[in-house]
Order: sequence, then C-alpha cells, then structure tokens
Amino acid sequence: MSYTALKDVWGTVGKFHEHLEVELKKKTGDRDLVFFRDKSAIHAGDAFEKVIFDALDSAKLLLVLLSPTWLSSDWCKREYKLFREGSQRKGTNRPIVPVMWDRVSAEDAAHREEKKILAELSQLQIFEWNDLQYADWTSPELSGDRNS
Repeated sequence: MSYTALKDVWGTVGKFHEHLEVELKKKTGDRDLVFFRDKSAIHAGDAFEKVIFDALDSAKLLLVLLSPTWLSSDWCKREYKLFREGSQRKGTNRPIVPVMWDRVSAEDAAHREEKKILAELSQLQIFEWNDLQYADWTSPELSGDRNS
C-alpha cells in the first residue's frame, strides 16, 4: 500500500488497512494473505529501503491511496515506478489499484513526472474512497456482514 504518512495522522490509513486485510482474508479464505504496510512491516533496525523494495518486487498488486500529497511525494512516486518497472522486467501484469483518498486534479500535477503518473493512473478504474473515508468501520453495512 502506497500512501503518505500525513494521511495516517489520525490513524485512518491504519484502520483502512486492518479492515481491508480482514475483509480480503474473509472473502478469499486465504489466511496467509500478506498485506504490506510500512508501519506494521518495518521494525527498528531494519534496512527500510530494502524492506520496501523487496515488498514491491514480490507484491501481487499495488494499492495507491491517491491524493495531491501522494502525487507530490518523492517516495510514493518512487514506489509506483519501482512496482511498474518490476512488472515490466518480469513480464507480468501486476495490477495497480488507485483509491481516490483525496480528490486529485490536473492542477495537482506540478511536474512532468507527476503529470505522466496521473495520466497513467487516470486510465485505470479508480475506487472512490471519499464517501467512505470517515465511516464507522464496525458498521455491518460497511462490511456487508449483517449478522454481526
């Protein structure tokens, strides 16, 4: 999952990550599913760049929490490019799944590289997150589990 740390100041990304991981495991039955997120996967003393690069190289998909700050973040752009280049190098078609975390427009793309990335992401189906961002994660309506 690629996002800016600023988006997790109130723990929103952490809650999203936990909920999504649980729901994916329930829906797929894959109890060994690994959902990489830097805050939970990188520990004191780890060579964090290597951990991130290895995770990007082995990931089956990249979830992008798209926002103006993501688009301008050097780290996020680097993660995106490494994932995409790794897919091309391996000859695989690993999906990139953009989630519109905060509304992004062409005006948010200040540099040529950002315009290129935004154009590439705009060609993909983008999940609109804005309506659910501050939802109650314990709500049965949100999880689809109406028996809870």
